Amino acid sequence: MPAVVRQTCFSCGGKSAKYRCPGCRNPSCSLSCVQAHKKRIACSGQRPVTHFIPVENFNEADLLSDYRFLEQVERSLYGKKGNRIVHSNQMYPVVVDFLRRGAFKRGVKLKFLSLGMLRRSTNSSMFNRRSDSLTWKVEWKFPLSEVTYSDKCVDDKTVIQSVLDNYISVEASDVHRQSLKKYVMNLENVRVLMSNELVGSLKRFFLVDTSKSLSEFLLGKTIVEYPTFIVTLDQFLNRYKLISKEEEEHLTREMRERRLDRFYAHLNKSESGVTEKSDQRRDAQKSADCVQNGFSIPRP
Repeated sequence: MPAVVRQTCFSCGGKSAKYRCPGCRNPSCSLSCVQAHKKRIACSGQRPVTHFIPVENFNEADLLSDYRFLEQVERSLYGKKGNRIVHSNQMYPVVVDFLRRGAFKRGVKLKFLSLGMLRRSTNSSMFNRRSDSLTWKVEWKFPLSEVTYSDKCVDDKTVIQSVLDNYISVEASDVHRQSLKKYVMNLENVRVLMSNELVGSLKRFFLVDTSKSLSEFLLGKTIVEYPTFIVTLDQFLNRYKLISKEEEEHLTREMRERRLDRFYAHLNKSESGVTEKSDQRRDAQKSADCVQNGFSIPRP
């Protein structure tokens, strides 16, 4: 077994070091030496989080350091009531909550990623409470052409095929038709898939009925941030593990039952609140009548 090499103190040089500075990584033997080395080399003693590290020198400790830095940023954003901005495009937590509720109202289980993730910061989906309208950011992946396109604002009542036609139909732009030439030449064999998020360890896919609107197809589905569709051809469907129609219908029924349960729970809560308030008003009126007539107020 190799002998353990003791490093000497950076400040005094006479004793074996017990501590290592997170900022400059110099060893120290005591608190006085720690303070001395800070004055000597103007070290802050804090772990650097933005310094450049070459890829060949990047290790697990650096990865953990970056992860803790992102956690610290998230805590600083969510922990302060005065600062309600959660990412760069000025979306506020209340808006995110409205979007989640609007999606659930339409039978969609919407999940959000942590701050700092690219998919979280680029999500442009919005829910308008006044008009009760929801617009999705929709991402289109074309693996056979190795390109990805996205629509920033698509109404949930829009038919999926009408959005896809902007890329691979006869009316599509020349740029899209050229980049998606493999699809344009085989329009009758085009198939659209969507991944079933957060269900099991094996990634499986829904076969999308493009004649439906976004709200009709997304009913009962779980998505992360916004829907992502994968466009492929019929002869390549064997590359994907598809979800059966029976399981898809089961997920849809399950979401409908969950929505009904929440609706009736909210309705019962509202009715109980109204009943409780009417009872309180009736008791207050009885007490006022007793006082007016000179009687003592009955105690329960």
